[in-house]
Amino acid sequence: MDHSIKIKFSDGEIFAFRGDEYVSVLQSAEIAGLTLAKDCEMGDCQTCKCRLAAGEVELDELAFDTLEEDEQASGAMLSCVSLPRSDIEVDMPYARADLLRPRRLTAKVENIEYLSARTVKLTLRLTGGTRLEFRPGQYVNLTCDGVTRSYSMSNPDRDDRDLEFHIALLDDGDMSAKLRAIAVGASIGVEGPQGIFYLRKIPGPIVMIAGGTGIAPMLSMLRSLEADGKQDQKILLCYGANTLDDLCARPALRQLQEQFPNLDVRYAAVSDAAADVTQGYATSILSADEACGKSGVFVWSARNGPRRARFGGNRGLCRDTNLCRRVHCQREIAWRIAWAVDHGCPRQTRAVTGERFP
Repeated sequence: MDHSIKIKFSDGEIFAFRGDEYVSVLQSAEIAGLTLAKDCEMGDCQTCKCRLAAGEVELDELAFDTLEEDEQASGAMLSCVSLPRSDIEVDMPYARADLLRPRRLTAKVENIEYLSARTVKLTLRLTGGTRLEFRPGQYVNLTCDGVTRSYSMSNPDRDDRDLEFHIALLDDGDMSAKLRAIAVGASIGVEGPQGIFYLRKIPGPIVMIAGGTGIAPMLSMLRSLEADGKQDQKILLCYGANTLDDLCARPALRQLQEQFPNLDVRYAAVSDAAADVTQGYATSILSADEACGKSGVFVWSARNGPRRARFGGNRGLCRDTNLCRRVHCQREIAWRIAWAVDHGCPRQTRAVTGERFP
């Protein structure tokens, strides 16, 4: 049996088509000629995450179920593993015009710089004069000697031939082992861009919250704003890490502050404190009033994934299902957590959240 599927994008554009109940929403859209955001197509990466506005879907029994119960209760679904069980309406957290078709390219290692004992800045140059168009905040899949991992670019979107990444080196990481041994000039496969976490056109103030190497997409956003001559935008960036040494983007952020008169950068480290660094988490240096400002737009980027993200006892941050519905996310999102004060958050507040993996 087939059902009616109506897709609504964030800019109001609507597509309607029929889909078989044994075919995923994503596959049915592609059969109908409609391209949607995707990556793993197994329910793991959550790039295809969207919201079921009406109707019923069922999870493919052979697929991963990476959504939490509270996410599903608020309407979240993954189009790649969701089967329609009735006529459905689905809201996408992005505009169709913003989607860029992923490409498979080859790059050479241009430079490897250790920013700390556990963090490297990897610079790649695409071969053959090719360029990669992407939105600031998006990521690509890098493949080195058969190992593939996802990393967000830290360079502005105009630097589309040289790509820069901040990468955490893990003791037992397969890609980390490859990167420790890699030499300048080595070839690396690049597939992208990927993800629906990217900089939107925001007229009001922006609040960014970044953890560890999750600072990379924030750097890309800030550098892209600078390249576009938008340095006057009011931005608060809360940047946290485990140790002072892990706050390795501080020099780059100081340079950006020289160009952005309204860029307020705050630092937090779990195990240490310094003159300009608060001991705690990135969220503990954000007040409830700042979290719920009427024109606030919030961007989250956590290095270690949602199940390790913590809120440092900030009582001004709590769950708000209605606000979660306005969240834009990349990969396994910094969770179904939205920003609200204990007595509720203003409805005007918008949230944009996303995260990066090591």
